[in-house]
Amino acid sequence: MSEPLYYDNKTSTERKANGARRIWVEGEILNRAEFPVGTPLATTFDVDSGEIIITPTDKSRNHVAGKTMDSQGGWVKPVIDIFNMAVGSVVKDATKFTVSIYVGKIVFKIHHEEVARQEREESFSQNVAANSVSFDSIVVDECSLPNVKSDVVNVAVPVKFDNELFGPVLFNAMESIKASNPGVIVSRKLPSPKTSASALLFAKELERIGYVTGYREEAMMFVAYSRNLAPEEVERQLSKAFGDTCYQTDQYQKKHNDVERLKAERLSLFKSNVEQGFISKGMLFTGGGVSALGCHQAFEEHNLLCKMSFISEFESKYVDVALRQNRVFKESDLKVFIGKIEEVDTGLIEPFNNLGFSQPCVGQCNQGKTKNKIKRSEEHDEAATSVFGTVNVIRAGNPSSMVSENVVGARTSITYQLLREEFKFRGMAVFERILDSSQSGSVENRRRYWMSVVCEDLLVDEAYNMEVPRYQRTYDCVNDLLDTSVAEEDWFTTEKYEKRQAKNLAEGRNFIMNLNDGSERHVGVLSRHYAKRQVSTPHLQREDGLIRLYTGLESARMRSIPELDARRLTRGLGLTLVHQVLGQSVDANQAKGMYAFTLMLMGLIDSNLPASNDEKPLQLFEEIEHTQMALFG
Repeated sequence: MSEPLYYDNKTSTERKANGARRIWVEGEILNRAEFPVGTPLATTFDVDSGEIIITPTDKSRNHVAGKTMDSQGGWVKPVIDIFNMAVGSVVKDATKFTVSIYVGKIVFKIHHEEVARQEREESFSQNVAANSVSFDSIVVDECSLPNVKSDVVNVAVPVKFDNELFGPVLFNAMESIKASNPGVIVSRKLPSPKTSASALLFAKELERIGYVTGYREEAMMFVAYSRNLAPEEVERQLSKAFGDTCYQTDQYQKKHNDVERLKAERLSLFKSNVEQGFISKGMLFTGGGVSALGCHQAFEEHNLLCKMSFISEFESKYVDVALRQNRVFKESDLKVFIGKIEEVDTGLIEPFNNLGFSQPCVGQCNQGKTKNKIKRSEEHDEAATSVFGTVNVIRAGNPSSMVSENVVGARTSITYQLLREEFKFRGMAVFERILDSSQSGSVENRRRYWMSVVCEDLLVDEAYNMEVPRYQRTYDCVNDLLDTSVAEEDWFTTEKYEKRQAKNLAEGRNFIMNLNDGSERHVGVLSRHYAKRQVSTPHLQREDGLIRLYTGLESARMRSIPELDARRLTRGLGLTLVHQVLGQSVDANQAKGMYAFTLMLMGLIDSNLPASNDEKPLQLFEEIEHTQMALFG
């Protein structure tokens, strides 16, 4: 059996009184794995191995179901959904699963983090019963990854003057804890999560993998224990631990000097792949893949090949769009990880050359902070711990270059401070830029914070004097990019908006109508919630006073997505989905510019690039649309 191409991490607490549990998998990944709608299925429930195996068969009462997706042009999505007692007998009390999808085979098993939780709780309980609970202490710094197998572990970490942990120290501490897998964790060195953003991230990541955490102000001590352990037994063991001299701080101190070795390995892979004519690439927080499109444009315009090795994305609906409608993701051996980046098993990540990534902007932007009632991005309940998943992938894949995008406010966050510290310690140079439409030539003015991260040994001499390429405008104003296929029923009056505007002003909120007449050279950002018809988002108004939302194709053109790619990416998508895909994406020319800039830094392309978009007139595309689209399937 070949290596799996798709990994879908799922969380499910659905269960019935009779012990029945539910597992499921769906989407375009089933078509690629040769499980189209209607395929008869054979299912094996292996209690001993904890696996549920699904394969095609000749005849069966069970088959791949289909769900018509109106939001995706009537596409019929393949669905496999099993809810019975046999599933419960295999997964028992587990709530997280991994689906490994091969061509012709699907394997469900308990997620590795759930397995680790069960193992540490079983070990702790057995040792309590045998009165043999083990205690150890580890000291973690930027150059150490101690690994001990004990029930209770005391963690000592150095803290900077600003009450924060140094990036490599934080990530080493978490990696050591996951490798050691203790039932109970204590630290008298860790700052309070109330006053330290990095300590808060540390606590949140432990909670995500199944620990209960707390900080005891009177003792200045951080405590975490696996969630199914009895709190009273945890307290008894802690009292025993701190009343004994069982800790030997330096006994398990394991130093490593991996920085130079990792640098040599990433340089060797880079040179080997470049000699073969390609760069291998991974993509996190992929969405519909607009940033990946920009990357491929930069490579293609300079006769370089970018080979996509893997992508990761939380939203399966975005993955469906990317796999079906984005030409970038057509490699037959492309690995796809669906779910939280923190839950990816990095043992499945092979070394690669370049990584494109972001971090969830929901906790970084001002609107997200206001909506979630938080002051720091690290306080966000769901998004904050993604930084650990990102670093896990980087450490596993050891790329020689990276490109990152986020809202401008992310630049000053502790999360990005930790990332920059990690990169620099690993021998990478960090180049930061704030880009907007003055660089991209786009109609939408999407101001964003970008990072290019390159291995120091690959930098050309003039690297620190280089700037991101700038591009000419494809559309002079809004009127030049308008979609000619808009239906009359898409236009509506401003009556409801006027009432909302009056209410907003009366309540002291300055959310007013944002109406465009088509002459504008720039418009504001069309967010992923654009289809909700919020009063202050850009709308097009015609001479009779009626207004409408911009279409998905118009939105793609505003972001400088090349015409053929824009048509393919938006084709058949409903209004809500198309704006979700595009609204959480990037300005394509910003991505193209940053990837070109990264190639320049490494001397792979000339630093004296002409400013051009290499776009054909829109009228030409209108005339040959059907012929050109046929070339892309």
